[in-house]
This record gives sequence, structure tokens and C-alpha cells, in this order.
Amino acid sequence: MNSTLVRSLWVTFLVGVFLGCSTAERERSKATILPDSDWMIKEDYNYPEGYTADFLIGNNLSIKITPWNDQYNIERSIFVIQLIFNPERDGEFRFDPSLVVVRSANHDPKNPKGLPCSGTILDRHYLRSAPALNGRLSINKHSCFLLFVDSPPPTVKDEFTMKLGGLTKDGESLNIPEILFREGFSR
Repeated sequence: MNSTLVRSLWVTFLVGVFLGCSTAERERSKATILPDSDWMIKEDYNYPEGYTADFLIGNNLSIKITPWNDQYNIERSIFVIQLIFNPERDGEFRFDPSLVVVRSANHDPKNPKGLPCSGTILDRHYLRSAPALNGRLSINKHSCFLLFVDSPPPTVKDEFTMKLGGLTKDGESLNIPEILFREGFSR
């Protein structure tokens, strides 16, 4: 074959692979809430991780919510929900992770253990023995917490809920609607 034809076939192959990868969907637990005048869920492409993520937005605050209940963590029996807070305006935001409640269809309500994202090892024994974050913690831009639920994780096909209690702005409790996670897809 001549080099121009080989180059043309190679470029066509690479473009096909790129387009195929960029539109691949993956199953995930998608966050939803009932209609609320103060809060909404926005699905957005999350760069640099390269997937769609859910953001709870309201009261000058954005919270990226990522349940880690993929097949890898299910096999390791680890159920973690990551929260990344981004205050958009002035105000003192505080969060007490001990006031969060997670309920899956097969289990009683659980208060997850709040842990910092930085330095936390995703190992079941470590997560069980690590000290929980206590009290009302100050929230700054990109404050990140892991909520470890000490029960078998639901699959992405299972529905579960989270009541995000313990969040205040300037000392006043924020009334956040219950978040329902259900099967969804992202790119």
C-alpha cells in the first residue's frame, strides 16, 4: 500500500476510536430531588475525570455528589459517597457529617462516618477504624468529604436516599430536600 492510503486509514481509525470513546456511556447512580424552589440538581460534564457528575445547587452553594457504588467498590463491600462543596458567595458555611442519613431499600437508615477526602484509604478495615470528623466543620471552596456507610453498597440499579442534614449558612440550618439516587447513565 502507498503511504498516503495507510495514513488516511490510520487517521480514520483514530477518529473512529476517539468518537467511540467520547460517547461511551457508563451506568451510575444518578441524584434526583423533588421540585424545590431553593435547590436543584444539575448534571454536568466533570473535567478532568471525564464523566458526567451531579451537582446540588442552591443558597449560593454547589455540592458535587458522587456515590462510589460501582462494581469495583461493591466487590470490596465499600459504600462511600463523596461530597465536594463550593460556596459561590460570602457567608459562613458549616457542615456536620454526623447528621447525614442514608437509607437503602434493604437496610435501616444509617448515619455515615464523615472522613476527609485527603489521606483517607479506601480499605474497609481502615474506613471502619478511622476516626470520624466531629462537629460543625467550616466549608471553603473545594472542601471535600467522604461519607462511609458501613453496610453493603447498593448496586447502581438499587434506589437509595440521602438526607443531607447538618449544613448551615451563617448559623442557620439549610433545608435541603432528600436526595434520591436511581439508575442512570453518564458519558
